[in-house]
Amino acid sequence: MSFQKMVASGMTLFAFLLILFGGASTSEAAPLKVAYSAFTSTYLPLWIAEEKGIFKSEGLDIEINYGRGGSSTSQALLAKSIDIAVIGGGPIEANLSGGDLVYIAAHVPTLVFSMFSGKGINSVKELKGGKIGTTAAASASEYAAILTLKRYGLDPQKDVKFVYSGGMDNSFASLSQGLIEAAVFSGPIVIQARKSGFKEIVDVASLRIPFVHEGVAVRRDFIREHRETVKRFMRGFVLGIRSSKVEKALAYKMIEKYLKLKEPDVVEEAYNEIAGYFALEPFVSNEAVQNMLSVIGDRLPQAKSAQPDRFYDNSILIDLKNEGFFK
Repeated sequence: MSFQKMVASGMTLFAFLLILFGGASTSEAAPLKVAYSAFTSTYLPLWIAEEKGIFKSEGLDIEINYGRGGSSTSQALLAKSIDIAVIGGGPIEANLSGGDLVYIAAHVPTLVFSMFSGKGINSVKELKGGKIGTTAAASASEYAAILTLKRYGLDPQKDVKFVYSGGMDNSFASLSQGLIEAAVFSGPIVIQARKSGFKEIVDVASLRIPFVHEGVAVRRDFIREHRETVKRFMRGFVLGIRSSKVEKALAYKMIEKYLKLKEPDVVEEAYNEIAGYFALEPFVSNEAVQNMLSVIGDRLPQAKSAQPDRFYDNSILIDLKNEGFFK
């Protein structure tokens, strides 16, 4: 065979291999619908991973949407309108009601909230008989309020009334108008509340209560049927956590983009408030889920006897750890 024929033959083989393996790589770009459940900086890992193209490098085509609270986001997950939720409260209640949702990560493993009161209220105990604003039933903000009330000797079911606003901005408006006596805030609304002169009666984050303030939840059947896709997502998400902790300029940019904040001091505070709580190895702890069940049990009695390991699955993260991903 002449040299020219050898080259031509070699190029033909190379082209075939390029089509074969290049086509396979392209076909592996899995579409994935992901929702986050609130407007706070706890979602930085998701936003940053998408912005940097980390999910694309993992062979994923991500569509990100806002889910409007933990309960509605959980319902969307059950209805298969979305594939993965970055979420606080909601999945456990859905599971107890017959759904099959589980947490597969907890990147904010403690409650990061503050409780603010209006005029004339100087302590938690003075909230007895009053109204407290949270974003929604079964939301992380409601859980934070319930645990805080219990710590200060109040019965959340009898001593206060919860007002579900649909968003922290709405709770802030209600507090400003005197329609409620207190509200639970996180993120930039905390800064706004301080600037407006409301009294911060409890820094819930300082209590360091183990809890899935924010995590990643999926349906069990989605893990079974698309395990490699879920693993790719979690690789990208954890890289997003790492970037969130060290790439401040990018984090500030994402806060400005998604939370529509413009004042540099507010953006900085929104970042500083949460960055230190991001878990680099976001395993879900038994204690965190047990704390959630103890709160949920006030509304759903079946939660009191439920075993925590029913509601989370660390196997994806365990696989990544065994592969040396966290080294």
